[in-house]
Amino acid sequence: MEGARRSLEAIEEDLEQLDPALREPLMAWLCGFRQHWNSSWTRGIGAVGDRLIEELDRLPLDPNRYLKLRRIAIENLSTLI
Repeated sequence: MEGARRSLEAIEEDLEQLDPALREPLMAWLCGFRQHWNSSWTRGIGAVGDRLIEELDRLPLDPNRYLKLRRIAIENLSTLI
């Protein structure tokens, strides 16, 4: 979990440089993780993830794509957590 947190911190430092095509998948992954594995989220991702969600939420998202990506993220996370 430490590696994931460090990676998210690196993304946060330069979020504007993140390819716009990757913003929706990142938002889907973060939201799925936080909602379904809140205790792991709090211990491992926590504040940096919350800040990223807040920043990404300000950007326009395609709701249909986001929901599909979120379901995929939750399915993939379920095999890891």
